[in-house]
Amino acid sequence: MPAKPYDLIIIGAGVASASALIRLRGQGLKIGVVAPKTRPAFRIGETLGPAGAEELKKLGILSAFHQEEHWPAEQKFSCWGSNQLMRVPQNGTVQSWYLDRVKFEDFLWKEALKTDFDYLAEKALKREGQTDNWQLLTDDGVHHCQMILDASGRAAVTIRNHFQRVRHDKLVAAYVSL
Repeated sequence: MPAKPYDLIIIGAGVASASALIRLRGQGLKIGVVAPKTRPAFRIGETLGPAGAEELKKLGILSAFHQEEHWPAEQKFSCWGSNQLMRVPQNGTVQSWYLDRVKFEDFLWKEALKTDFDYLAEKALKREGQTDNWQLLTDDGVHHCQMILDASGRAAVTIRNHFQRVRHDKLVAAYVSL
């Protein structure tokens, strides 16, 4: 029996994948999500700033996000480009939040599950084919689709063998456990 064709296959099960599913809700697309069944139990938290809040608003889930009770980030500091720690101005209102990353992803996936899609607990290996006729090879078979959205992050499943990665800097991150 031939593999089930999809309009879109999304690779990955993180923030980008969940956001795409929320955005595509009600579009009438046959969607498959290809990602391993498990995910890390711990992720370093992040800050969601005004631009992120605007994206949640566009997705129609900002008010639901506010119910999640993430901590407001009333002050931000940065030392990008120098060894001097500098305060980043806020516009006098709380527009940023410190995120519990696992809690935030759970929230997004709770919203994403309102979209009709197939979850394929498989590992994406590579893509073949051309526009409107793609095959995604996984550790469990082949899936056919018209479009692929690679939200696999650094793994870059569908492009890693087609483009050379260029690094512009070495990013440094820090986190605080309260």
